[in-house]
Amino acid sequence: MPDLFHLYSLGRDERMEKHSSQELETICDSIFSETSKDVSWKWDERFHALLSEFPSDDREEVISVLEKNFDMCWNEANINEAPLPVRNIASQLGEVRKNQLLFTSNPSREVLVLGAYWPWENGKRFSLRILMDMLSIDIGSETPEEPIERTANS
Repeated sequence: MPDLFHLYSLGRDERMEKHSSQELETICDSIFSETSKDVSWKWDERFHALLSEFPSDDREEVISVLEKNFDMCWNEANINEAPLPVRNIASQLGEVRKNQLLFTSNPSREVLVLGAYWPWENGKRFSLRILMDMLSIDIGSETPEEPIERTANS
């Protein structure tokens, strides 16, 4: 049985702090234990996230687990109402489009944990990415800021 949190921490060891990673570990454990056991997880270097692919038949099961483990769910209709840090990350992921969902932990915390549910165009599968981002901006500020750029070293 793979340890999703361990895989994530290997990919992001420079940003992991023990006190801020407990929520991520809980979410990863829950997703693994409450979804199909046939699913494999890998590190997605492009988005610095855990990545798995599911058959579309698993949609309800996976969304149910995400709803239990995240505080908020953003979609194409409400993403513009999200706090700035969430909108910035949505932009980095390529925006939230029709049928895509972006689940987030409470954005008022130091660490934002996200689950990106992205259905494939062929309708047969969907991708799930689990990632976290350290929030370094004032979430109460409504001053527009540029999306945070990710580099190979960040």
